[in-house]
Amino acid sequence: MRFHKTALNVRVDPKMYTKLLEPIKMKRALVLLVVDLLDVPCSIWPKIMDIIGTQKPVVVVGNKVDLLPADGINHLRRVKHSLIRAIEKTPLSQSFIKHVALVSAHTGYGIESLITHIQGSWATKGNIYIVGCTNSGKSTLFNALLGSDLCKTTASSLIRRATVSPWPGTTLGMLKFPILRPSGQMLHLRTQRLKEQRKMQPDGGKPKYTKNILIGTLSGHIGRTLEKKEDMLEKKDPFSTNMRKLPTEEPKPIMGINPSHEQYSLSKWCYDTPGTVQPEQLINLLTHDELMKVLPRQLLRPRTFCLQPGHSIFLAGLARLDLLYSPKSVRFTVFRSEWLPLTITKTVDAASTYSRYLGSSLLGVPSEGEERLKCWPPLQPVNLRTHCHNKLESCADVVLSSAGWVSLTGFTEQQVIELRAWTPGGRGIHLRDPPLLPLAVNLRGRRIGKSLAHRPHKIFVP
Repeated sequence: MRFHKTALNVRVDPKMYTKLLEPIKMKRALVLLVVDLLDVPCSIWPKIMDIIGTQKPVVVVGNKVDLLPADGINHLRRVKHSLIRAIEKTPLSQSFIKHVALVSAHTGYGIESLITHIQGSWATKGNIYIVGCTNSGKSTLFNALLGSDLCKTTASSLIRRATVSPWPGTTLGMLKFPILRPSGQMLHLRTQRLKEQRKMQPDGGKPKYTKNILIGTLSGHIGRTLEKKEDMLEKKDPFSTNMRKLPTEEPKPIMGINPSHEQYSLSKWCYDTPGTVQPEQLINLLTHDELMKVLPRQLLRPRTFCLQPGHSIFLAGLARLDLLYSPKSVRFTVFRSEWLPLTITKTVDAASTYSRYLGSSLLGVPSEGEERLKCWPPLQPVNLRTHCHNKLESCADVVLSSAGWVSLTGFTEQQVIELRAWTPGGRGIHLRDPPLLPLAVNLRGRRIGKSLAHRPHKIFVP
C-alpha cells in the first residue's frame, strides 16, 4: 500500500476489534474518539460504550474539518455545536466527555491546540487510545501526534508510522509511541514557541482561506519544542543497535524501540487502534475504485436545487431522496464528493431510472459490471419529517451515510417537509438537527434559467 498505492482486500472479523480494544476496560486511560465530520453521526460507533464505559475521560476529535467550506463568519462554532448535538442523540452521550476538538489530521489544523489540552488536563496519568470507525482518520492523527510534543523526542524517529489508506481495516495491530512527560519548563518553552509561531504569521495565526477550491482549506503547523540533540545521535542507542543474533544468520536490527528498556519501561503510551466496523456506513460495501470516488479529496463544493413535491434526487447509485410533501418548494443543498453524479427525476420514475441506469456512468457508483451488481443490496426507505424555521437558514440535514448529506431550506416559517430517503439496506439515514453548515444555502449562485438547479456556490472567505 505504501509503495504501490494499492490496498489489499482486507476482511477482518468484527470480533477481533472488540478483542483488541479489551485492554482499555482494565486500564486507566484517556480515549481520543475520532469522528469523521463528513459522516456524522454514522461515524460514531454505537457500541463504543461497551468498550470504554462511562468513567473513562473522552476527548471527541472531529476530523476532516479542512474539507468543510465556510458558510459564514464563525462557521466552526456552528460545526462544533452541530457535532455536540449529534453526540447527545447517541449512546456516546453517556460517556465522560471532557473536550470536543475540531481538527484536520491531514493539514495539521487544530492539532497543537489538541496537544495543549491533553498535556494540561491529562499529561501522563495513563495511556491514550485513539479509537473510532473505519476511515475516520485515526492513523493520520496518530502520525501527526507522533511528530509532535506529545511523543518523546528520542522515540519519534524510531517508531514505525501507521499505514494510511482509504480501505477499511488496514490497521490490523496496535501501534504505539511513548508519551512525553511534560515538565513545567517544557510547557513554558512550548508556550513560548507557539506564541512566536503566531507572531510570525499574518493576522495572529487566524485560520487561512482562499477562493481556490483546491487549496481553500484550514491548515496548521505541527512543531516540536524539544528537538533531539546532536550528541544524542552519537551515543550508543540500545534501540537502533540492539541485535538479535541467530546461529546461522548475520545480526539483524530490531525495528522500533524496546519498551522494557529503562528509558521507556515506566512510560505511558499512545495507541493507534484498528477501525471499528460501523454497520450503518456504506464504505464497507464499496470496492477500492468506488471508494476513491466516494471519499472527498478536496474542499466540498455544495450544489443547490429547488425541488417541488413529487421529485427525487439521486446521489450516484448510493442514495435517493424523495420530496413527498411540502406546501411550497424546498431547496436541497447537496454536499458530496465531486466524483459522485447527481440525478434529478420525478418520483414516479425514480425506481425505473435506478434499475435501468444502476452500474452506468449516469449513476457512477456502484460500477464494475453485472457480477458486481448482483451482490449490491437493494434500496430500502426511511420516512422523515421536519419543519423549516427560516428561509435564510437550513432547518436540518438528511445524512445519507458515506454518500454525503442534503441540507433542507424552506421558503416560509413553519413549513412542513415530508421526505423518504433510500439507501442500500436502509443504512445510515439520519435527520441531523441543527445542520452542520446551515448558512451554506445563501452562497448559492443564480437559478439556471427555468431549471431546478442553481449555479455553483461561491467560496466564502471569512
